[in-house]
Amino acid sequence: MDQEEYKENYTHRQRLKLVEVSGIIIYPDDSGIPQDVIIIPYKAQNGDQLRGVIVSALRSLLEKSEKGIFTYFQNIRWIDTNLEDSLKKWQFLKGSFIGVHYWEYPTVRIGYGIIAFDQTFIDMEPIEPEECRVLNIEIDKTKYEFEVIEFPRELGIPKLFKGINLEYTNVE
Repeated sequence: MDQEEYKENYTHRQRLKLVEVSGIIIYPDDSGIPQDVIIIPYKAQNGDQLRGVIVSALRSLLEKSEKGIFTYFQNIRWIDTNLEDSLKKWQFLKGSFIGVHYWEYPTVRIGYGIIAFDQTFIDMEPIEPEECRVLNIEIDKTKYEFEVIEFPRELGIPKLFKGINLEYTNVE
């Protein structure tokens, strides 16, 4: 059974209500599975290159007055036992946060992918005030400012991940 079949079977067996969010994913520049990530929702098109998608996603946040999402990631490892290998093969660009950020060091990796969030029991989660931050990131000597919402309740809990290497793979 390949990884995609495994994920589909897992979802079916657990009777999960999943919603997928595609976009650029920002995570610390170190080895291993990151504890948390930022996802900037964005839908790439066939033939798009990673660098262009990153720039377009960050610009679209400003144009549409939308926010990035800071969310857990490491819990996916309990479902996807190949997560660390997937991250090693995942294509990324490097960036660096300026000023306030979430991780120990400002240098980050930025790739494109999909995270599936479990919304099965979100109505049982406590309602808490939404926390937002304004972040500044530099990529290829260009600075971008964007807002991030932390752990939005309505999105659910991240369960599955698929890294997409845009230079080599068509987007479905």
